[in-house]
Amino acid sequence: MKRFLTTGEVAQYFSVTVNTIKRWISEGKLRAILTPGGHYRIPREEFKRFLAQCNAIPSRKRILVVEDDPFTLRMLVDGLGILKDCEVEASRDGYEALIRIGEWRPHVLVTDIKMPRVDGKEVIRKVRSMEITRDMRILVVTAYPEEVKDLRGLVDGIFIKPIDMETLKETVKGLLGAETFKMEALWKDS
Repeated sequence: MKRFLTTGEVAQYFSVTVNTIKRWISEGKLRAILTPGGHYRIPREEFKRFLAQCNAIPSRKRILVVEDDPFTLRMLVDGLGILKDCEVEASRDGYEALIRIGEWRPHVLVTDIKMPRVDGKEVIRKVRSMEITRDMRILVVTAYPEEVKDLRGLVDGIFIKPIDMETLKETVKGLLGAETFKMEALWKDS
C-alpha cells in the first residue's frame, strides 16, 4: 500500500498544476511532509481528508473549444454548453488555447486547424507531447479535410464544416463517458 502521494499525483487528480498543489501546501490547506531532497509528499490519509473537506470529487467535465471564426465559435460553445454536467470555455487561437489547457486541463478539446498565431496542428502535437495532457480527448473541426490526413492517429475524431451539431454532441458525450480518472489506485488499499 502506498502511504504517500507526490505533488504530481495529487495535481493530476485535481487537474491542476504542481505549483497549485505547492501553493495549497504553503497556504496550509493541504498538509505535507518535506523530504530531505526538498520534495513534498502528501500522506494518503491527508489526501482523503482534503477531498472530504473541500468536496473536491470531480463532477463537471470540462470542454475547451478553439475556433477563430466568431460565428462557429458561438455555435460550438452554445451547442456543447447544453450537455449535462459540462462546463464549456472558448479560445480564439491556438496560443490562447495552450495557456488555457495548462491552467484548466479540459477533458475534451474541440479545435479548428487553420488559426492565427498557433494553428490547431501545433496545439494537438503539444498536447500529445506533454505527459499530463497526453490522454486528453481531441476532436478536430475544419473546413479543410486535406489538412487533417496526418492527424488521424493523434485525434479522437474529425468533423468537416458545416458541422452536424447533434453528431458532435453525441461524440463528445461518448468521449466524456469513456473518460476515467487514472488516479483510482489512490483509493485502493492493496
